[in-house]
Parts: sequence; structure tokens; C-alpha cells
Amino acid sequence: MKKRLLSAVLVLVTLASIMLPAPFGFMKEASALGSIWYSEYDAYLKKHNLTKTGIGATDIVNAARAMVGKTGKQLNSKMKATNNWCAWFVSCCAGLVQQSYAIQYDSNVKNLYDKIKKHGGIDIYISNSKKKAGSLTDARPGDIIIFKTSAYPEFAHVEIISKILSGRIYTIGGNRRTQANGTKITDKSKRPVAERYVGDKYGFKTSAITHIVRPLYKQASFPTVTFDANGGTVEPTSKQVTSGIAYGTLPTPTRA
Repeated sequence: MKKRLLSAVLVLVTLASIMLPAPFGFMKEASALGSIWYSEYDAYLKKHNLTKTGIGATDIVNAARAMVGKTGKQLNSKMKATNNWCAWFVSCCAGLVQQSYAIQYDSNVKNLYDKIKKHGGIDIYISNSKKKAGSLTDARPGDIIIFKTSAYPEFAHVEIISKILSGRIYTIGGNRRTQANGTKITDKSKRPVAERYVGDKYGFKTSAITHIVRPLYKQASFPTVTFDANGGTVEPTSKQVTSGIAYGTLPTPTRA
């Protein structure tokens, strides 16, 4: 009897690692993410020869950057023109990379900040004169940054710090009304995710920063599944997966 080719034999991952429970709250957010989140994230990692590191600050920045250019409507087909979604975006990026314990889901900026603090996050910078603390120079990628506006004097908008370059703080987020070129988009669902620096011509100034908080990221598990074609060939030969989430489409091997 001829040997049958195995479409996916796991040789580098133990059963125990596959069955690790997902971090608290992760499934709730992950189940709400459309397939575009996973496809864009995987495509971004592949394009830039990156991997899911399990290091929260690194992974959440890569997840956010993978969504740059996508509108709120593209990321959630149910998004309405009036929906505020900056906190939702940060929450979803955390869920995508198994960091929903450190950054628990919430669509309200103040509530999101409170949850980060409740689960071990620490304030890196506070501008409030009554409880002023820290320095902007202590900020680093993966920190969560909060801005004020005239309408909301402390918790108006939230983004993820993506990099510090030449003394500038770069952030990634969604739902900004005024784009980098000065264009104003009224329909919130049509506003794209963007990476910008604090102090650009049409964006938030340094004086608008009210809080920078560092979440207590946990080491996440992203096992690598290796495929054994049992004498044939298979491409790709491996795939990095997320514990607790379906693997998605697996490759079909070819007979030798």
C-alpha cells in the first residue's frame, strides 16, 4: 500500500505548546477581528522578513504598522461614520499579538488607560501639573500615548508609540480627522491608520501629550509549525502560528 502524504505533520511543536491557553481576554478581541487583520499582519512580516517575537512592545508596533493605510471601515465592515475608534484600534492591535492582558479591550480612551494601569502598566509621563511625572525622553516604542484637545482636556485620543528618531516621537493610530497633508476627513470610518510624528504641521503638538503609559507586556507564545511532506515537497515548509487561534489554510504537499 502506497504511503500517503501528510499535509501537515507538526515536528517542531509539542502538543503542550499548541494547547497553551490564550491570555485572559484575548479570544474576545481576536474573535472580533476580521480576516484582514491576520492577512495584513502576516503579509507585512513576510515582506520585511520579520517574525512574531512574543515581545509585546515589538509585536504591537509591527501589528500597528501592518495596518497603516487601512481605513476604519476596511478594518471593521460595521464601522459607522460617527464611531470613534482610536482606542479600539490600540485594543485590537494588542489582541492580534496576544497582549490583551496588558491592554484590555475598550473603545474609550480613559477606560483603556485605566485598564492598562490596573493590569500593571506604569506611567512614563504625566503632564498634569497636580501629578506631573516623568519625562518625554523616557518614551520608547510600544508605549501608549494619550493626547488632549480643547473638547477633551485629558483623554481625547490614543495611539501606539512606534519609534523615537532624531528626538521625535513617532506614533501609529487611527481616527485622526486632519491628515498629514492637511486634508480633513469628516466620516470617521474613512479615516486611515497612519504613522506620524508628534509636532508635525497638522498633527498633535508635544504640548497636547497628557500621558505616556507602558503596559505590562507578557511573553507571548507563537509556535512554529513545520510541515513534513513524507518524501514529497511542500511550500512553505513552516508557518508561525498563534496559540489558541486556528492555523488558517495549510499548504498541500506534492508527491515526489
